[in-house]
Amino acid sequence: MFIGMQTLPVVYVENNLQKTLENITITFNGNKEKEPTFKSIKSGERVFTGLYNKFDEIRAIYLKYYNDKLAIMEKQQIYKAFNTNILGAVGTILVEIIGQQKDGRLELKITENFS
Repeated sequence: MFIGMQTLPVVYVENNLQKTLENITITFNGNKEKEPTFKSIKSGERVFTGLYNKFDEIRAIYLKYYNDKLAIMEKQQIYKAFNTNILGAVGTILVEIIGQQKDGRLELKITENFS
């Protein structure tokens, strides 16, 4: 029997806007643990967190934030196949916040297996 080691994906979030962002969360569906939330990300700053998944099925990873203009919580997919299988494990993800649309939605550039 092969028992694989849980690979924790590291998610970097880089704020390339000319303003500080608040309460940016990295999550996946079914997560019952405390979601990693960055209270404040200054302009030009890069922050990171690791995720632990104890589910056997595939989960997508999301970046979640409050959209002030629409007064709603936005959730944008940043990775589609996160699971506990060593073959489906994710390495490092870089999420660059490169712009903001008129409706308040963030524009993201995603780099998988970032090094």
